[in-house]
Amino acid sequence: MRKLFILITALCVFMNMNAQTKPAVALPPVKKAEPKKEKGRVIKPITDFRDIFWGSTLDSTFKGENKVDFKFDKEQKEEKYYTLDNEDMTIGSVTMKKIYYIFDKENRFTKVLMEGDKKDVQAMNFILEFKYGKPLNEEKTDEIEYYEWLVKGVKVILAEHSINKFEVVISNNMEAIENYKKNTHVEDF
Repeated sequence: MRKLFILITALCVFMNMNAQTKPAVALPPVKKAEPKKEKGRVIKPITDFRDIFWGSTLDSTFKGENKVDFKFDKEQKEEKYYTLDNEDMTIGSVTMKKIYYIFDKENRFTKVLMEGDKKDVQAMNFILEFKYGKPLNEEKTDEIEYYEWLVKGVKVILAEHSINKFEVVISNNMEAIENYKKNTHVEDF
């Protein structure tokens, strides 16, 4: 009887130990996609410039409830350059000389070109690095030094000219933005 009791007890202990082991293959925990972070900052997608959204058409662009009244300035290649009356010409502490809103051949808002004095280029570089981190690309030619950031389908370029000016170009790739929107809202699985 004693042998039978020891055998049943050993069998129960063995079965209990087997029941507590983990499965051989464990699935990793599911993580939700998060915006890019750098130095504790979240880098948000650039969807607009001063509440004028990429892809807005020239005839139907509104800020709040007011229609935006663009003034035609010039045309280059297949792009049309517009300005705004009474434009706030400051970006942070930097005073810009010109701000152009650029529309493509289909009259969609696709780009901003800002021009400033060379004395303010370091302040503008600080603003861009603070918002978007270190530049992804840097290139220097005899006359221009380029810094480039890519933020979810939007390219930001700071161009420091050897003459007395700098430019900031913020441009989007409409196709990349449309694909990003589609691909970040997949509900199939």
